Amino acid sequence: VLANDLTCDSGVLESVGIELGASNIFLDLGGHTISGHPSGIGVRAENLSGVTIKNGTIKDHGVGVGINFTSGALVKDLYINDLVEDDPGWFRMGTRINQSQDVLIRDCFIEFLPVAHKEANIAADAEVTIDNVEFKNPSVGLNISGNPHVSDGTVATVINSRFFGITIAGILAQWNDDSLVSDNEFFRCETSVGGDDGATDEGVTGLRIEDNLMNGGFIGVHFEGTRDSSVLNNVVRNHWRGIFLDAGGFCPVVGDPGCIYATGNIVSGNTATGSYQDLYHHELATGNTWTNNTCLTKVGSEIPPCIAPRPRGGP
Repeated sequence: VLANDLTCDSGVLESVGIELGASNIFLDLGGHTISGHPSGIGVRAENLSGVTIKNGTIKDHGVGVGINFTSGALVKDLYINDLVEDDPGWFRMGTRINQSQDVLIRDCFIEFLPVAHKEANIAADAEVTIDNVEFKNPSVGLNISGNPHVSDGTVATVINSRFFGITIAGILAQWNDDSLVSDNEFFRCETSVGGDDGATDEGVTGLRIEDNLMNGGFIGVHFEGTRDSSVLNNVVRNHWRGIFLDAGGFCPVVGDPGCIYATGNIVSGNTATGSYQDLYHHELATGNTWTNNTCLTKVGSEIPPCIAPRPRGGP
């Protein structure tokens, strides 16, 4: 149990405030604060198993919590923030989960200034669950990614969490399979959930987006080449485009060989209203199934007529 606040102001790249030196360590910050350096890491676990980090504040680090090559980690009841750094040239990460399994981040609050390159969570080649976490103003709430040449990517479960004022994407999925985004709230996010295949056809598959509320952003759901995924029973309101199936990869012109089009996806049971275009698919993003969606506006040959929303106050 931490007995007092710590100031870890070393300028050495990735200097660590507290390094967990063995498996099965339970680190309780005791409500104290670990203040850091823009090149530093607040708490790190590497090549371990069965560790817990909880109950305090970690602020002003390059990385708040770093978990590498570790199995069975719990991060909970932490306030991770940097409310000082406003230079987009400095990268910030609330948590960085790399090549680790069975990682649970629960009951945390992660906050940054609304500036580029401030990402609340990065999970690369990892298995991670995000449960009841609040994200305020990062450029990306959760970046779930991987390396298609060395692994199957990241599998993430994101539930019961809230995303506010995200400047790029609440959740950005790249090179991952079978992730779940369910029962979350997204408010004023540039994109609530984005699936981006990048420039390869080994990108995002099996992504399930279910029972979320998305309100007041630019795009609710944006699949850029994402395949064999589903968007089910979400409420998507007041965007430029509500649900948008698109092209990914290198697409300077329509039909370029470098383009990868969203296909094999199911979009069903959603209520998408109040956007300039509630439902939209790129003219070549075909082979998707659109059923039982409530909307007012739609663009795309595959999208059937909308189910009209019920009048307010009606049965």
